[in-house]
Amino acid sequence: MNPERINKTESSNPPLNIEKMKQDFESFKNAGISIETYYDLQQKFLDEKLKPYQETYDESEEAQIVIETNDEKLLTNEEIGDFVDSKFQGDILRKGLVTTIEIRFGEVNYQAPEENSFGIEKGEYYLPKAKFLEYFNQLSPEQQKELTANIYHAESFASWNRITEQENEMVGVALLESGHVVPTPVALFNLEFDDETKAISEGKLEEVGLGYLSETRESERQKMYALGTIAHELAHNIFQHLIYGKPHQKEWEEIVDRLGSITKYAEEYKNDKLTHYDENFAEAIRLFTTTREFLEKSGHSEMARFIEKYFPEIKS
Repeated sequence: MNPERINKTESSNPPLNIEKMKQDFESFKNAGISIETYYDLQQKFLDEKLKPYQETYDESEEAQIVIETNDEKLLTNEEIGDFVDSKFQGDILRKGLVTTIEIRFGEVNYQAPEENSFGIEKGEYYLPKAKFLEYFNQLSPEQQKELTANIYHAESFASWNRITEQENEMVGVALLESGHVVPTPVALFNLEFDDETKAISEGKLEEVGLGYLSETRESERQKMYALGTIAHELAHNIFQHLIYGKPHQKEWEEIVDRLGSITKYAEEYKNDKLTHYDENFAEAIRLFTTTREFLEKSGHSEMARFIEKYFPEIKS
């Protein structure tokens, strides 16, 4: 791993006060990026600095791994770098317009639904782990379950290139109409509180659709799941820029329609066609890079052939 690609920037309970919890959570509400970055994106579009794909690619640089918070208990910085370098070779991440791979294990990503018992406004919240625990430890088991059901451990922002007029009338619809693109990061957040992590620790893989880890050594499952999550998020950028709108998009869709969803997670998106195909590709890349033997035996080996055919830079 080239060290220049890793930039490290570190960072008795009282009775539960729901109103204070709501206020504290809402102080960490954002779009996954700083408001300064968000406005910079808007301004770049307004100043006509965003460009079509080929120009953007020509001007782009190699994706950087940015370690914002990582205690290295789950993955060391070296393991992260080695995985990315060995599995995503050549300039595949540059082609996918990935700007940074952000490791933010010190943040909990809570995505509040419209209806929740805490009165928290619908939206995305990125809380320091200590702040999250301050309230989580005061909740009842039922409240903890409600909260963890809406924790997300990673995010790709490639879908900024598909945002609708309703979501962002200043940038979104204009991007769609102009054919301009936005290079975007992927981020990995704290994995300690989500249902999948709990299932791995309890050996209940099938219950949450993680049967593909069954042949992985028990001591390595959490690590392999985390690395696979990085691969999954990077795959969203690849789908957005190298499959979506391309002739082989139809080929991929036909494979998914014929074989069905590769994982339980991908199947959850079956009612949203485009997202369903996108998530199946992301999950296929997860398995291709971490549990290739399972992928070949799962009845979805045709997905591996598709990856080999169109993306030889991605290795298993």
